[in-house]
Amino acid sequence: MLDDNFDSIGYTTVFSSGNLIYKGFLNFGLLNGEGIIQNIQNEILYQGSFIHNQKHGDGIITLNQQNYQGCFRKDYMDGIFRIQNDLNQQILYFCRDIQVEKQNFEKSNNYTIQSDKGLQIIQKNSQNNDVTLSISQYLNFEISIFSYKALSPGQWLFETQVDYFLAYFLNYFAMFSKLEQTIIFNTNESSDYICCDENQEFQINEMLYQKLDQSKKDKKRKVFVMNSQRSHFMIMIEDNKKLYCCDSLYKVNKNLENAFYNLLKIQDRNCYALKCTQQKNGYDCGIYSLYYAIQFMKYDNLSMVDLEMKLCLRNPSQFRWNLKQLVKQNHDYLLTNI
Repeated sequence: MLDDNFDSIGYTTVFSSGNLIYKGFLNFGLLNGEGIIQNIQNEILYQGSFIHNQKHGDGIITLNQQNYQGCFRKDYMDGIFRIQNDLNQQILYFCRDIQVEKQNFEKSNNYTIQSDKGLQIIQKNSQNNDVTLSISQYLNFEISIFSYKALSPGQWLFETQVDYFLAYFLNYFAMFSKLEQTIIFNTNESSDYICCDENQEFQINEMLYQKLDQSKKDKKRKVFVMNSQRSHFMIMIEDNKKLYCCDSLYKVNKNLENAFYNLLKIQDRNCYALKCTQQKNGYDCGIYSLYYAIQFMKYDNLSMVDLEMKLCLRNPSQFRWNLKQLVKQNHDYLLTNI
Protein backbone atom coordinates (compact mmCIF):
# COMPACT_ATOMS: atom_id res chain seq x y z
CA MET A 1 0.00 0.00 0.00
CA LEU A 2 1.30 3.45 -0.86
CA ASP A 3 1.80 5.98 1.92
CA ASP A 4 -1.17 8.17 2.90
CA ASN A 5 -1.34 11.78 4.10
CA PHE A 6 -0.74 13.49 0.76
CA ASP A 7 -2.58 16.68 -0.08
CA SER A 8 -1.54 16.77 -3.73
CA ILE A 9 -3.97 17.42 -6.57
CA GLY A 10 -2.97 16.65 -10.14
CA TYR A 11 -0.12 14.63 -11.61
CA THR A 12 2.63 13.67 -9.18
CA THR A 13 5.07 10.97 -8.08
CA VAL A 14 4.62 9.24 -4.71
CA PHE A 15 7.25 7.07 -3.02
CA SER A 16 6.18 4.54 -0.42
CA SER A 17 7.97 2.89 2.49
CA GLY A 18 7.28 -0.45 0.77
CA ASN A 19 9.65 0.43 -2.09
CA LEU A 20 6.79 1.14 -4.49
CA ILE A 21 6.45 4.22 -6.68
CA TYR A 22 3.18 5.70 -7.94
CA LYS A 23 3.21 8.00 -10.95
CA GLY A 24 -0.14 9.46 -11.87
CA PHE A 25 -3.00 11.59 -10.66
CA LEU A 26 -4.00 12.39 -7.10
CA ASN A 27 -7.13 14.11 -5.84
CA PHE A 28 -6.89 15.37 -2.26
CA GLY A 29 -4.28 12.78 -1.43
CA LEU A 30 -6.05 9.81 -3.02
CA LEU A 31 -5.06 7.92 -6.15
CA ASN A 32 -7.71 8.98 -8.67
CA GLY A 33 -7.42 8.71 -12.43
CA GLU A 34 -4.76 7.15 -14.61
CA GLY A 35 -1.49 6.04 -13.08
CA ILE A 36 1.17 3.37 -12.75
CA ILE A 37 2.67 1.52 -9.79
CA GLN A 38 6.22 0.31 -10.19
CA ASN A 39 8.97 -1.04 -7.96
CA ILE A 40 12.38 0.52 -7.35
CA GLN A 41 13.71 -1.43 -10.35
CA ASN A 42 11.27 0.57 -12.53
CA GLU A 43 9.32 -2.60 -13.31
CA ILE A 44 5.67 -1.68 -13.87
CA LEU A 45 3.41 -3.73 -11.59
CA TYR A 46 0.12 -2.07 -12.55
CA GLN A 47 -0.92 0.47 -15.16
CA GLY A 48 -4.46 1.75 -15.48
CA SER A 49 -7.30 3.43 -13.61
CA PHE A 50 -7.64 4.19 -9.90
CA ILE A 51 -10.60 5.37 -7.83
CA HIS A 52 -10.03 6.40 -4.19
CA ASN A 53 -6.72 4.53 -3.80
CA GLN A 54 -8.03 1.35 -5.41
CA LYS A 55 -7.47 -0.21 -8.83
CA HIS A 56 -10.83 0.26 -10.53
CA GLY A 57 -11.66 0.20 -14.24
CA ASP A 58 -9.44 -0.76 -17.15
CA GLY A 59 -5.89 -1.82 -16.33
CA ILE A 60 -2.89 -4.07 -16.86
CA ILE A 61 -1.31 -5.99 -14.00
CA THR A 62 1.91 -8.02 -13.99
CA LEU A 63 1.67 -11.48 -12.40
CA ASN A 64 4.32 -14.17 -12.74
CA GLN A 65 6.09 -12.12 -15.45
CA GLN A 66 2.93 -11.97 -17.59
CA ASN A 67 0.76 -8.93 -18.26
CA TYR A 68 -2.97 -9.43 -17.67
CA GLN A 69 -5.22 -6.85 -19.31
CA GLY A 70 -8.83 -6.43 -18.26
CA CYS A 71 -11.27 -5.03 -15.69
CA PHE A 72 -10.67 -4.23 -12.03
CA ARG A 73 -13.23 -3.48 -9.35
CA LYS A 74 -12.44 -2.18 -5.85
CA ASP A 75 -8.80 -3.30 -6.09
CA TYR A 76 -9.66 -6.80 -7.39
CA MET A 77 -9.26 -8.46 -10.78
CA ASP A 78 -12.97 -8.81 -11.45
CA GLY A 79 -13.95 -9.40 -15.04
CA ILE A 80 -12.68 -10.72 -18.36
CA PHE A 81 -8.91 -10.72 -18.95
CA ARG A 82 -6.44 -11.58 -21.67
CA ILE A 83 -2.70 -12.10 -21.42
CA GLN A 84 -0.84 -9.58 -23.58
CA ASN A 85 1.10 -11.09 -26.49
CA ASP A 86 -0.65 -14.43 -26.01
CA LEU A 87 -0.87 -15.86 -29.51
CA ASN A 88 -3.77 -18.10 -28.49
CA GLN A 89 -5.84 -15.07 -27.36
CA GLN A 90 -7.14 -17.11 -24.43
CA ILE A 91 -9.95 -15.47 -22.44
CA LEU A 92 -9.66 -15.70 -18.65
CA TYR A 93 -12.38 -15.01 -16.08
CA PHE A 94 -11.68 -13.57 -12.62
CA CYS A 95 -13.90 -12.96 -9.60
CA ARG A 96 -12.21 -11.00 -6.78
CA ASP A 97 -8.71 -12.04 -7.89
CA ILE A 98 -9.64 -15.71 -8.28
CA GLN A 99 -9.66 -17.30 -11.73
CA VAL A 100 -12.92 -19.15 -12.36
CA GLU A 101 -14.62 -21.09 -15.13
CA LYS A 102 -16.76 -19.18 -17.61
CA GLN A 103 -20.06 -20.63 -16.37
CA ASN A 104 -19.23 -19.75 -12.76
CA PHE A 105 -18.20 -16.26 -13.80
CA GLU A 106 -21.44 -15.68 -15.68
CA LYS A 107 -23.45 -17.09 -12.80
CA SER A 108 -21.81 -14.77 -10.27
CA ASN A 109 -22.14 -11.70 -12.50
CA ASN A 110 -25.80 -12.09 -13.47
CA TYR A 111 -29.09 -12.47 -11.72
CA THR A 112 -32.58 -13.34 -12.94
CA ILE A 113 -35.66 -11.18 -12.42
CA GLN A 114 -39.36 -11.62 -13.26
CA SER A 115 -40.82 -8.72 -15.20
CA ASP A 116 -43.73 -8.05 -17.54
CA LYS A 117 -41.39 -9.31 -20.26
CA GLY A 118 -40.90 -12.61 -18.48
CA LEU A 119 -37.67 -13.90 -17.00
CA GLN A 120 -34.74 -11.59 -17.70
CA ILE A 121 -31.03 -12.00 -17.04
CA ILE A 122 -29.55 -8.78 -15.68
CA GLN A 123 -25.82 -8.10 -15.54
CA LYS A 124 -24.82 -6.96 -12.06
CA ASN A 125 -22.03 -4.74 -13.30
CA SER A 126 -22.40 -2.27 -16.12
CA GLN A 127 -18.69 -1.97 -16.89
CA ASN A 128 -17.48 -3.00 -20.32
CA ASN A 129 -16.11 -6.52 -19.98
CA ASP A 130 -14.86 -6.53 -23.57
CA VAL A 131 -12.09 -3.94 -23.15
CA THR A 132 -9.61 -6.30 -24.82
CA LEU A 133 -11.81 -6.79 -27.88
CA SER A 134 -9.88 -5.94 -31.04
CA ILE A 135 -11.68 -3.20 -32.97
CA SER A 136 -9.03 -2.40 -35.58
CA GLN A 137 -6.22 -4.39 -37.13
CA TYR A 138 -3.41 -3.32 -39.40
CA LEU A 139 -0.84 -5.87 -40.59
CA ASN A 140 0.21 -7.72 -37.42
CA PHE A 141 -0.97 -4.97 -35.06
CA GLU A 142 -4.32 -4.24 -33.48
CA ILE A 143 -6.17 -1.67 -31.40
CA SER A 144 -8.44 -2.87 -28.60
CA ILE A 145 -11.22 -0.92 -26.91
CA PHE A 146 -8.89 -0.48 -23.94
CA SER A 147 -6.07 0.98 -26.04
CA TYR A 148 -8.54 3.11 -28.02
CA LYS A 149 -9.68 4.73 -24.76
CA ALA A 150 -6.02 5.40 -23.88
CA LEU A 151 -5.83 7.76 -26.87
CA SER A 152 -7.90 10.25 -24.85
CA PRO A 153 -6.10 13.24 -23.27
CA GLY A 154 -4.43 12.56 -19.94
CA GLN A 155 -3.72 8.87 -20.56
CA TRP A 156 -0.61 6.88 -21.38
CA LEU A 157 -0.07 5.17 -24.70
CA PHE A 158 1.06 1.55 -24.78
CA GLU A 159 3.64 -0.09 -27.01
CA THR A 160 0.90 -1.86 -28.98
CA GLN A 161 -0.68 1.49 -29.89
CA VAL A 162 2.61 3.11 -30.84
CA ASP A 163 3.62 0.17 -33.04
CA TYR A 164 0.16 0.04 -34.65
CA PHE A 165 0.40 3.66 -35.79
CA LEU A 166 4.06 3.36 -36.75
CA ALA A 167 3.15 0.50 -39.11
CA TYR A 168 0.25 2.48 -40.58
CA PHE A 169 2.20 5.68 -41.25
CA LEU A 170 5.34 3.84 -42.35
CA ASN A 171 3.38 2.09 -45.07
CA TYR A 172 1.62 5.33 -46.02
CA PHE A 173 4.78 7.40 -46.47
CA ALA A 174 6.68 4.54 -48.11
CA MET A 175 4.15 4.65 -50.98
CA PHE A 176 5.15 8.24 -51.77
CA SER A 177 8.72 8.90 -50.71
CA LYS A 178 10.07 5.32 -50.76
CA LEU A 179 11.92 6.24 -47.54
CA GLU A 180 15.20 6.08 -49.45
CA GLN A 181 17.49 6.98 -46.59
CA THR A 182 15.45 6.12 -43.47
CA ILE A 183 14.49 2.93 -41.68
CA ILE A 184 12.16 2.96 -38.67
CA PHE A 185 12.37 0.38 -35.88
CA ASN A 186 9.23 0.10 -33.73
CA THR A 187 9.30 -0.38 -29.95
CA ASN A 188 9.24 -4.16 -30.20
CA GLU A 189 12.09 -4.27 -32.72
CA SER A 190 14.15 -1.72 -30.79
CA SER A 191 13.84 -3.78 -27.58
CA ASP A 192 15.06 -6.83 -29.51
CA TYR A 193 18.37 -5.07 -30.13
CA ILE A 194 18.72 -3.05 -26.93
CA CYS A 195 16.89 -3.94 -23.72
CA CYS A 196 17.12 -2.90 -20.09
CA ASP A 197 17.68 -5.48 -17.33
CA GLU A 198 16.51 -5.41 -13.71
CA ASN A 199 19.64 -3.44 -12.71
CA GLN A 200 18.79 -0.66 -15.17
CA GLU A 201 21.70 -1.68 -17.38
CA PHE A 202 21.19 -1.71 -21.14
CA GLN A 203 22.08 -4.96 -22.90
CA ILE A 204 22.67 -5.23 -26.65
CA ASN A 205 21.90 -8.19 -28.91
CA GLU A 206 24.65 -7.70 -31.47
CA MET A 207 24.20 -11.17 -32.94
CA LEU A 208 20.55 -10.50 -33.77
CA TYR A 209 21.36 -7.10 -35.25
CA GLN A 210 24.02 -8.58 -37.51
CA LYS A 211 21.35 -10.88 -38.96
CA LEU A 212 19.41 -7.83 -40.12
CA ASP A 213 19.07 -7.54 -43.88
CA GLN A 214 22.10 -5.69 -45.28
CA SER A 215 19.93 -3.24 -47.22
CA LYS A 216 18.41 -2.11 -43.92
CA LYS A 217 21.77 -1.80 -42.19
CA ASP A 218 23.01 0.30 -45.11
CA LYS A 219 20.33 2.95 -44.61
CA LYS A 220 21.89 6.32 -43.85
CA ARG A 221 19.36 7.12 -41.11
CA LYS A 222 18.16 4.57 -38.55
CA VAL A 223 15.35 5.64 -36.22
CA PHE A 224 14.77 3.58 -33.07
CA VAL A 225 11.46 4.26 -31.28
CA MET A 226 11.96 3.01 -27.73
CA ASN A 227 10.12 2.48 -24.48
CA SER A 228 13.24 3.21 -22.48
CA GLN A 229 13.43 1.26 -19.22
CA ARG A 230 9.77 0.30 -19.80
CA SER A 231 8.62 3.67 -18.50
CA HIS A 232 9.32 6.40 -21.09
CA PHE A 233 8.97 6.64 -24.86
CA MET A 234 11.77 8.39 -26.76
CA ILE A 235 13.75 8.08 -30.00
CA MET A 236 17.41 7.38 -30.76
CA ILE A 237 18.73 8.05 -34.26
CA GLU A 238 21.87 7.12 -36.12
CA ASP A 239 22.45 9.44 -39.06
CA ASN A 240 25.61 9.37 -41.13
CA LYS A 241 27.49 7.57 -38.34
CA LYS A 242 26.45 10.09 -35.68
CA LEU A 243 24.10 9.46 -32.77
CA TYR A 244 21.13 11.73 -32.00
CA CYS A 245 18.50 11.73 -29.27
CA CYS A 246 14.93 13.00 -29.72
CA ASP A 247 13.28 13.06 -26.29
CA SER A 248 10.32 15.08 -24.98
CA LEU A 249 11.75 14.77 -21.43
CA TYR A 250 15.41 14.95 -22.29
CA LYS A 251 18.16 14.12 -19.85
CA VAL A 252 21.56 12.59 -20.50
CA ASN A 253 21.64 8.78 -20.35
CA LYS A 254 25.21 7.63 -20.93
CA ASN A 255 24.35 3.95 -20.45
CA LEU A 256 21.84 4.08 -23.29
CA GLU A 257 24.20 6.09 -25.49
CA ASN A 258 27.03 3.60 -24.95
CA ALA A 259 24.71 0.72 -25.86
CA PHE A 260 24.00 2.35 -29.22
CA TYR A 261 27.66 3.19 -29.83
CA ASN A 262 28.54 -0.47 -29.31
CA LEU A 263 25.60 -1.89 -31.27
CA LEU A 264 26.02 0.38 -34.31
CA LYS A 265 29.85 0.65 -34.15
CA ILE A 266 29.75 4.45 -33.98
CA GLN A 267 33.17 6.02 -33.51
CA ASP A 268 31.96 9.56 -32.79
CA ARG A 269 31.09 9.30 -29.09
CA ASN A 270 29.05 12.49 -28.96
CA CYS A 271 25.29 12.18 -28.76
CA TYR A 272 23.48 15.22 -30.14
CA ALA A 273 20.22 16.17 -28.41
CA LEU A 274 17.75 17.41 -31.01
CA LYS A 275 15.76 20.50 -30.11
CA CYS A 276 12.19 19.26 -29.88
CA THR A 277 9.08 20.29 -27.96
CA GLN A 278 9.23 19.21 -24.33
CA GLN A 279 6.12 17.73 -22.72
CA LYS A 280 4.61 19.43 -19.68
CA ASN A 281 3.27 16.31 -17.96
CA GLY A 282 4.12 12.70 -17.25
CA TYR A 283 1.89 10.93 -19.77
CA ASP A 284 2.39 12.43 -23.25
CA CYS A 285 5.78 10.86 -24.09
CA GLY A 286 4.16 8.24 -26.34
CA ILE A 287 2.24 10.87 -28.32
CA TYR A 288 5.32 13.05 -28.74
CA SER A 289 7.54 10.13 -29.77
CA LEU A 290 4.98 8.94 -32.30
CA TYR A 291 4.69 12.45 -33.73
CA TYR A 292 8.48 12.78 -34.00
CA ALA A 293 8.77 9.39 -35.71
CA ILE A 294 6.20 10.49 -38.30
CA GLN A 295 8.32 13.56 -39.06
CA PHE A 296 11.29 11.30 -39.80
CA MET A 297 9.10 9.41 -42.26
CA LYS A 298 7.53 12.51 -43.79
CA TYR A 299 10.80 14.42 -44.27
CA ASP A 300 13.02 11.52 -45.26
CA ASN A 301 14.76 13.75 -47.83
CA LEU A 302 15.79 16.47 -45.36
CA SER A 303 19.10 16.76 -43.56
CA MET A 304 19.11 16.46 -39.77
CA VAL A 305 19.59 20.23 -39.47
CA ASP A 306 16.48 20.96 -41.53
CA LEU A 307 14.48 18.09 -40.02
CA GLU A 308 15.13 19.36 -36.50
CA MET A 309 12.98 22.40 -37.31
CA LYS A 310 9.99 20.08 -37.89
CA LEU A 311 10.07 18.59 -34.39
CA CYS A 312 7.49 20.90 -32.87
CA LEU A 313 4.21 19.55 -31.50
CA ARG A 314 2.10 22.45 -30.22
CA ASN A 315 -1.05 20.56 -29.33
CA PRO A 316 -0.69 16.89 -28.36
CA SER A 317 -4.41 16.71 -27.50
CA GLN A 318 -5.28 17.56 -31.09
CA PHE A 319 -2.92 14.84 -32.33
CA ARG A 320 -4.59 12.33 -30.00
CA TRP A 321 -7.95 13.32 -31.51
CA ASN A 322 -6.56 12.81 -35.03
CA LEU A 323 -5.36 9.32 -34.14
CA LYS A 324 -8.74 8.40 -32.66
CA GLN A 325 -10.46 9.53 -35.85
CA LEU A 326 -8.06 7.40 -37.89
CA VAL A 327 -9.08 4.31 -35.91
CA LYS A 328 -12.72 5.31 -35.86
CA GLN A 329 -13.13 5.80 -39.63
CA ASN A 330 -14.21 2.24 -40.28
CA HIS A 331 -15.46 1.37 -36.81
CA ASP A 332 -18.20 3.89 -36.06
CA TYR A 333 -20.68 1.20 -35.04
CA LEU A 334 -18.35 -0.44 -32.55
CA LEU A 335 -17.11 2.82 -31.09
CA THR A 336 -20.41 4.66 -30.72
CA ASN A 337 -20.55 4.23 -26.95
CA ILE A 338 -16.85 4.35 -26.11
